[in-house]
Amino acid sequence: MGIGNNGYIHDLMKSYCHYSILSLAPMPGNVSLIVDKLRTKYDPTIALHYTTPFELVIAVSLSAQCTDKKVNEVTQQFFPVLHGDPRALADMPIEAIEGYIRQTGFYRAKARNLQRMARALLEQFNGVVPDSMEKLIMLAGVARKSGNVILGELFNKSEGVVVDTHVKRITQRLRIVPLEQIGGKQKVYYEPNKLDYIRDASPEKIERELMRIVPKRLWNEFPHLLVKLGRDACIAQRPHCAVCILQPLCPVKRAV
Repeated sequence: MGIGNNGYIHDLMKSYCHYSILSLAPMPGNVSLIVDKLRTKYDPTIALHYTTPFELVIAVSLSAQCTDKKVNEVTQQFFPVLHGDPRALADMPIEAIEGYIRQTGFYRAKARNLQRMARALLEQFNGVVPDSMEKLIMLAGVARKSGNVILGELFNKSEGVVVDTHVKRITQRLRIVPLEQIGGKQKVYYEPNKLDYIRDASPEKIERELMRIVPKRLWNEFPHLLVKLGRDACIAQRPHCAVCILQPLCPVKRAV
């Protein structure tokens, strides 16, 4: 009986410790520390190039399933023919739009959305990019994630935290978000029985957790910093932990 009870208690404590590790999320002060460290290496601004609000909406729309570097290469050729005027895009033949943006991927759908977006700007907003999430998501190709980027960049408004593939992965690796609260079943392990992150975790649930944990004053720059970390060091497979500025703070750092 005693041995059985000891075994039960051992299993119970093991389960409790596992749950506690999954649930552990840094307090806002530690998130601020993470941001401060990232600022010493990365520029906390958007990587997309633009000169007008209209151009930013285009660039953000093109960045879906495409790197910012490629978007910047494409818009360097595309923006000059538009002259910052939604009318030029609204009236451009769809085949011409497709030709300019082909390299960003999904170019046919993106071309249709860009033209619909430009026409909506003219018809509903007098050619001016709106400054509220409610109105932004009325534009074709602009969902909540894009809306958060646009509001933060153009109007310094914080209505949420942008969660892209890098933010989703890194906030899990740093255990900023509690893994048992973000859904998903595709668990990625970096060693046997050592959970790295959940590949199909819900971006919406992660955003809700980040809005609860991250100080609101950091909502805009926090994702920009994580995106740059994700491209530089904290990549999905075989992250470069040896050169990562957050390596001392990371619960899942690889041996270096």
